[in-house]
Amino acid sequence: EVDHSYEYVTIPKVAMLKENEKKGHYKVYINKLHRTANDIHLNLTYEDPVWRQVVRDVRFRKALNLALNKKEFVNSIFLGFAKPSSIEGTDRNLEEAGRLLDEMGLVKGPDGFRLGPEGKKFIIPFEVSSYYDDFIQLGELVVEQWKEVGLQVTLKKIENSLWNSRVQSNQLQATIMFTPGPVQWARQEWGQNLWAPLWDKWWNTSGKQGEEPPAEAKALFNAIFKLRELPLQEALKKREDIRKNIGENYWYYIHSEDIVAPVAVNEKIGNFTDKGWGIAQNFAGEQWFFRN
Repeated sequence: EVDHSYEYVTIPKVAMLKENEKKGHYKVYINKLHRTANDIHLNLTYEDPVWRQVVRDVRFRKALNLALNKKEFVNSIFLGFAKPSSIEGTDRNLEEAGRLLDEMGLVKGPDGFRLGPEGKKFIIPFEVSSYYDDFIQLGELVVEQWKEVGLQVTLKKIENSLWNSRVQSNQLQATIMFTPGPVQWARQEWGQNLWAPLWDKWWNTSGKQGEEPPAEAKALFNAIFKLRELPLQEALKKREDIRKNIGENYWYYIHSEDIVAPVAVNEKIGNFTDKGWGIAQNFAGEQWFFRN
C-alpha cells in the first residue's frame, strides 16, 4: 500500500518481502545502513544512588560486555547481514564477567540472581520503544545472556511517544536504540542522550543544566564535537580516539557493524539503486520517476 518503505523494514522481514515481491509489485533493495541498528544503553545518570554506584563502575559495564554473545546477534537479528563490532571487543567470556561482578561484591542470592550493594536484588529494567521489531528481538536475547552471569533483566515494550517522553525526563534506566555516530562519524549523536542524559544536558547548555560529567566522559564529548571541525584525513585518525574511549569505558554497547538497510520500493519507480548508504536512497525522491 506504499511506494517506499523508508527505514521501517528490518532485516528479519527480508525473507518474507522477497517471497512476495512479484505478488506485491515491489522490489527489495539492500543498501548499507547509515547508522547502527539497536545499541544497548544503561542510563548512567538515572537518579537512584544504588543504580549509579553499580552502573558507573567500569568493571560492571565491562562484565556486561563480556557476557554479550555478539555473534548470536549477527546471526539471529541480522541474519548474517552484519559483523560483530570490534569497538568493545568481540570475545565472550562468562567466567571473567562473573569474576568482575564478584569482585564488585555483587554476590548471588538464594535464587541465583545477584544482589546490589544494599543487599536487594539488582534489576536491569529495559523499556524499549515500539519503533522497530528488532529492538524487542535483541532485548530478549540480552535478557537471556545477562541472566547467565546472574543478573535479573526485565524487558517491556512501550509506545514510541511515551518512550521519547521518558528519555527526555531521565526516567529510563535501560533501553535499546540506534545511534548514527559510529557509522556517520561526523555526526554528534553517539547516544549521549540515552546513556547519560544529564551529562549530555550539561554539555549542551555549557553547564547551566544537568550534571557535570567525569573527566573521561568529557574527553569523549570533546572528541565527538571537535571531529567535524577537522580536515578529513585528520578526522579519520581522531575517530579512532573516540572508538578507543568507548572501548575502554563501555559507555554503551555497540555490538554490531556493517549492517545493511533493506527497503521495499514500488516496482514502477525508476532511477533507484542498491549502491551506497540507505539514507542517500531514502531521501533522494527528487531523482526518482514513475514508469508507465
